[in-house]
Amino acid sequence: MRLRRVYNLDQTNLSPSDIDDFEFVKANTAEQIRENFHDKPEVIQHPQPHYSPSQDRIGMPHKNDFISEASYRVTLFHEGVHSTGAEKRLGRKEVISTDMAFGDCDYSKEELVAEL
Repeated sequence: MRLRRVYNLDQTNLSPSDIDDFEFVKANTAEQIRENFHDKPEVIQHPQPHYSPSQDRIGMPHKNDFISEASYRVTLFHEGVHSTGAEKRLGRKEVISTDMAFGDCDYSKEELVAEL
């Protein structure tokens, strides 16, 4: 682990013209990302958002149950990240383990992965 100090531009004596320009890569839309997910899990309607490794399914409440489309998408992507750990994909032990319990160390690690 390394420590790096990061400053806002206004905390330095630099001006915006002193900084090299860089190009942004245009991001795909949320729909395109989901659509291009190879061997993506099925999404089913369920009152509680979750990913089921044994069934390779994402359960999601109805879109109208969310306060915004963005909130729905964030939740869907969170569960989609869990699905990348399935045995047929990356095989993360935190996803494929059958003895994991809510709140234990492995569960917490997997939640951090999905949040990042």
